[in-house]
Amino acid sequence: MYLILLDIGLPGIGGIETCSQIKQQHPTLLILVLTSRSEKPLISRLIAAGAQGYCLKGIPSESLILAVRSVAGGIKRQQQKLEQLLKAIPR
Repeated sequence: MYLILLDIGLPGIGGIETCSQIKQQHPTLLILVLTSRSEKPLISRLIAAGAQGYCLKGIPSESLILAVRSVAGGIKRQQQKLEQLLKAIPR
């Protein structure tokens, strides 16, 4: 499992487009966005582009570590639930 910490405030291609292109080329990569902006429409567009979460710049390092673990752990929990569902299907 790989996770990208994507700073959308960098110059060049926009953060939403970057996120979208990454997910198109590598759909299994996890993306956690780092941003200084907290507008709901922006966050919604990032999630729609494939980001699994976001953090505001300047948060304590402990909070960033927790966010990384939460994104990674969320995928693990989804995989475990899927495995349980598959095992329950009669063969």
